Amino acid sequence: MADVKWNREQNIAIHASAKDILVAAAAGSGKTAVMVERVVRLILSGVPLEKMLIVTFTNASTAEMKSRIRRALKSGIEKSDDPEERRIFREQLDALATADI
Repeated sequence: MADVKWNREQNIAIHASAKDILVAAAAGSGKTAVMVERVVRLILSGVPLEKMLIVTFTNASTAEMKSRIRRALKSGIEKSDDPEERRIFREQLDALATADI
């Protein structure tokens, strides 16, 4: 989804086939961006937010995660040429308020 050049480790986290993953890295390493990318890809693969549990370490990081997911979903709505994809993004944008983050 994002037009970002991910490094090897980031790509592994984004595309991991495991349902449960832990992303741990130093501050400023792109953890939140990687997790947002993974969430968007999971959504597009048919996993709704209501089936996800996303754990962060602080209330501030939770707010940041929700904000970035919101931006990614809105961007998907605006940029996608696929009506079904836009519908999915709209539904998940509505579900974000009650997501387990």
